[in-house]
Amino acid sequence: MAEIQGGDEMVAIAKGAATVDVDDERVEQFCKSVSGHLQTYAERLSPVASVAEPTSAALTEDECAKTVCYVRCLRNLCPTPDHQSIIGESKVVVHVCKLLELLLTMADKDHDAFTHWPLVRVLLQLCGNLVVRCHDNVDILWPLLFPAVLIGGVSSRDAKTTNVTAMIVNSCITVDPSRRSYLYTDTSNGRRLLSQLLLAAKQPDLEWPLLLAERLVSGSDFPSLFNALQDLYLPACVVLLDLLNATLSDHTDTTVSPSTTTTYQSGNAVFAETALFLAAQCAVWCDRLPLTAPAPADLTPDVSIALSMVQYMSYLSSREDGRHILMTHPAIFTTVLRTLSRLTPRTNKADKAYATEEEGKKSTYHGLKRDLVRCIANLMAMDMFKDQLCAEEGMAILLNNCRVDHCNPYLGQWSVLAIHNACENHSGNQAVVAGLKRQGSADVSMLRKMGVDVDIGDDGTVRMKAKMPDEP
Repeated sequence: MAEIQGGDEMVAIAKGAATVDVDDERVEQFCKSVSGHLQTYAERLSPVASVAEPTSAALTEDECAKTVCYVRCLRNLCPTPDHQSIIGESKVVVHVCKLLELLLTMADKDHDAFTHWPLVRVLLQLCGNLVVRCHDNVDILWPLLFPAVLIGGVSSRDAKTTNVTAMIVNSCITVDPSRRSYLYTDTSNGRRLLSQLLLAAKQPDLEWPLLLAERLVSGSDFPSLFNALQDLYLPACVVLLDLLNATLSDHTDTTVSPSTTTTYQSGNAVFAETALFLAAQCAVWCDRLPLTAPAPADLTPDVSIALSMVQYMSYLSSREDGRHILMTHPAIFTTVLRTLSRLTPRTNKADKAYATEEEGKKSTYHGLKRDLVRCIANLMAMDMFKDQLCAEEGMAILLNNCRVDHCNPYLGQWSVLAIHNACENHSGNQAVVAGLKRQGSADVSMLRKMGVDVDIGDDGTVRMKAKMPDEP
């Protein structure tokens, strides 16, 4: 590769090693020189990238290192608005994006043999600096980057490349919010980019994908995002819901009682729209839950989505504004109660599937029934849901969950709270409890293991006493 005239001086200036002012004419000339060399490289790599097993040797390490210095110089000039505009409007960006597309194609075909990650990263960093707070550059660069470069960068197995690419997307939708729609309306390309961004958000130590994903989750277009993904990219839907739950769980009450509710004030419209959308979706996904918990290896995205939606409803019901939102969609209570009923055994025997709490934690349904009962307990703060529980004969289901369940910690406690809340100032539910008849002895094996013997007299009186050491 021939040296770029004045290149070393420009690199020194960009590094701060020289104090010469860089005028617009010098920047334009430097852009023109770098553009020519990037074009030469792109032409050289084009046939190489098209083969099944491309080789990085088409671009030598010396050539790559020198080009990294020149591109870094352009990148470091971008914080000056005039220079940012000059670079963005020059032909160099066309060749930057073309070279990126070729390099990412080569990396995708043979990641282990690819050696030019430093060049990929600095080219992406240049693009990132060009679009910061510059609407004109976003208009120029977005068509050059989307979809190939952005999808290739986000799905890359190089964490730094993924991170910088997510930063570019974030900057573009910050400068021009209309670009958000590309993520779920531009046929498969936008949806693929969206799904890769969400999956990247689950990777540790990747700041920008997580920041962007949280921003999308909190936006007004959550229903559009979910609908765009649920047909082809269910794993990304799981991530979307997990992020939403993480956000909501930081703002929930710990205990709900009808006697402690306060006057409701109208909440955030975006929050309400998302809540109502998921309340309507919940019935569809919960009906797909198998009666028994699948093995971890057999856990499908459909089941994961249903579990996340139940968790969301549990969190939502803990908020006063959430309960008032759910009052406008009473069908959610029917969904929750029906799902709990499907999963509740019709017996007074303790659940023998999990002998210890540690075993229960291994279940893919860990906490599922507890979250369903928690949701019911919280909704019992509202009279209309008490009426629904009575009308749908749900008290028996709650009573059947007053048990020790290692798969569902505190299931019994939440069930007792649900019954307490349901009976408070509600004669119908009180009558159900008052009409209960003794059906025989419950399973007391757990008490016996703890050294307590239980005896039920002819009159129904329950007597408990400590077992003597020599008693069987």
